[in-house]
Amino acid sequence: MFHDRLQILLQKALERKLLTPDAAEALRKLAQEEVKERSALTLASVLGWLGGGAVALGVILLIGANWNGIPNSLKLGGFLALLGGTHALGFWITRRGLPYERTAASLHFLGGGLFLGGIGLVAQIYHLSGRPPNGILLWLVSLVPLVALLRSSSLALLAVFALVLWTHLEAVQAGSPLQMSDSFALHLLLELGLAVGLVGFSARVRGWDPGVATVLRGSGILMLFFSVYALGFYRYFAGEHTWARSHVEGTGRLPWGALGLGVAGLVAGARRLSPESAWLRTRLWILLGATLAVGAGVAGVELGLIAPGGRMDRHDFGGWQTYSLAGWVLTVLAWALWFLIALWSIAWGARSDRKGFVNLGVLAVGLGVMTRFFDLVGTLAESGTLFIVGGVVLLGTAFGMEKWRRSIVKKMQSKKAVA
Repeated sequence: MFHDRLQILLQKALERKLLTPDAAEALRKLAQEEVKERSALTLASVLGWLGGGAVALGVILLIGANWNGIPNSLKLGGFLALLGGTHALGFWITRRGLPYERTAASLHFLGGGLFLGGIGLVAQIYHLSGRPPNGILLWLVSLVPLVALLRSSSLALLAVFALVLWTHLEAVQAGSPLQMSDSFALHLLLELGLAVGLVGFSARVRGWDPGVATVLRGSGILMLFFSVYALGFYRYFAGEHTWARSHVEGTGRLPWGALGLGVAGLVAGARRLSPESAWLRTRLWILLGATLAVGAGVAGVELGLIAPGGRMDRHDFGGWQTYSLAGWVLTVLAWALWFLIALWSIAWGARSDRKGFVNLGVLAVGLGVMTRFFDLVGTLAESGTLFIVGGVVLLGTAFGMEKWRRSIVKKMQSKKAVA
């Protein structure tokens, strides 16, 4: 990508007579030398990480072998020194202006992870076996100020992971006021609400720090595609907690709270989503709002607020399957959302010159076509027809999707060259 942009800029400079041919060629050679130097530095960094990892592993094994003989005070003192030294070294590199930004970020990332290890260490020393979600929540609370202070994208990723982990642990914690019913669908709603919220808030913080915004947006997009894809099979597990042999009573505070966080994110980033096109921004807002509405419908069914409706029997994969009407309707809506979000991703990627989103959207469309085919033709499973037709569909979808993707990328490159 860098060389493509450089080539275009040099060509424009030559056409406008801003550079001589010799100067342009010298710049090309300089760029090539820089790439070679980067490759050498990258190799050195990899070897450094491997060496550091080996040393760290050796220290861990050495301490583990003599753990019972180490005094508790020495354990805590050593941990605090390691935690403080890691962050202090990262701050020192940044303050001195040394050209090791990634090293400083890695040290802060390591320090953020070490804090969770410290929580476990204290629990082990003092035999604390209380509520595991509290430890994750304390870890999350420690990460948020660091993200704000350092504007660290790596720590932001760690904070997102901690948030997701805490919500799921709190949802299954016995006696918690946020405990949910034992339902896979409700856990998916946690992912769905957090995903929409992260996408919305990422647009809000883009001006504050683009790196943190990228992490929030990327995490939200991955979680969004995962949860919508999984809800495409909702009819199979709709209301499973009411039909299962074991049922855990709980509240709906956590799933409704996650969906509410999604609404708050949409409101916060409403005017900053997809700044390249107001038309695309409006469509994205509608799609994400519809996603939350489908999630609310699933929550209503799972929590008993919406009647599941009549039952439908269907012959699938050699046996009869029973589905609820509400499960079928919400499943079809999830299918539609999957394809619409994928098509929006393609449109936005083409408009904003981001090939990654074009590729993501094309892959999502292809995956959706193949999944729905195998999902809906289960009656052919007893014969070889399913595999013959399925193979043809796979080959045709792969060919069509790749041809479509290359066409879009080619148009993007043509527009860039003309510009």
